[in-house]
Amino acid sequence: MTDHTPALVALLVALDTRITVHDGTGEDLSPGPRLHVYGGTQNPENRSYGHTAPNRGTVWQVVCVSNTQAGARTLSRRVTDTLDSRVLGGSLLRVRFVSQPIEDRDDPSAWRWSSTVEITHHI
Repeated sequence: MTDHTPALVALLVALDTRITVHDGTGEDLSPGPRLHVYGGTQNPENRSYGHTAPNRGTVWQVVCVSNTQAGARTLSRRVTDTLDSRVLGGSLLRVRFVSQPIEDRDDPSAWRWSSTVEITHHI
C-alpha cells in the first residue's frame, strides 16, 4: 500500500508559508501557528462496498495549534477546506471530524490552543 502522508503534508505546506507543518516527528515548541500530522496508517476496518472489492482506509489526525481559540478554529477550518473532497492517489479525502478548540493550561507558551481534524482516505 502506498503511503500518501508526504502528499498530504505537501498540501498542508502549500496552505500558508507562515504555518509550520510537522509530519508527527518530534515536538515543536516554537512560536507561531503550526500543524502536526499524525497517522497515515491503515485503519483496521476492511469494507466491501456493495459486496465488491475490499476497500481499506487510512486515517490521519491534523492537530492545529494557535495562540487563541479563534486561531485554532480558523486553522482547522482552513485544513478542512483544503483537504475535504480533495483527490489523493485516485481517491477522495474526507474530513470526518473536527474537534472544538481546547486549551492546554499546562503549556507554558502562549501557543496552547488546539483543534484536531480527522481525515480518512479509502482506496
